[in-house]
Amino acid sequence: MSITRRFTQLMKADVHGVLDLLEEPASIIRQSIREMTEEIEQVEAEQRKLNARSEENSRSREFSRSLLDELQQQVGLCIAEKNDELARKVIRRKLETERRLSLLTEQRSAIEQERNRLEQSLARYRAQLQQIQDRYELAQTAPDIACGDTSGVSDADVEVALLKEKVNKGASI
Repeated sequence: MSITRRFTQLMKADVHGVLDLLEEPASIIRQSIREMTEEIEQVEAEQRKLNARSEENSRSREFSRSLLDELQQQVGLCIAEKNDELARKVIRRKLETERRLSLLTEQRSAIEQERNRLEQSLARYRAQLQQIQDRYELAQTAPDIACGDTSGVSDADVEVALLKEKVNKGASI
């Protein structure tokens, strides 16, 4: 039973090895580049939407500030004219506007946090894309290295280094 299982595992390993060889590393890298480019485009689209929200938030805050100034003047006028009923209505609008301005300020803070998160993601994705593009260029110039043999060290290099080490050890003794 043990031999059969070992033989099956060996055959599976060979099949996986053949499949790996059939897949062209350059095409896999090109696919990774396409996927990373799409991811970057999605983040950039999110940034554009966020910028539009930020601009709308700024306009709303500016409008609320100007409305508060106007309402403050109206409250002063109502109090000067001793019209408490009208002053209460204007004060109610003023309080509502102050609360709205407070919420808009909180939203602005959340927008800035989201903007920072997106910028960090975008920087990380661009760095990853650059790494993938570098691998692609490497695959074009040196396919054996891009496929996983990143050592670039041949057996002869190892033998020469071993001989040098032996000579150095012999000279130091």
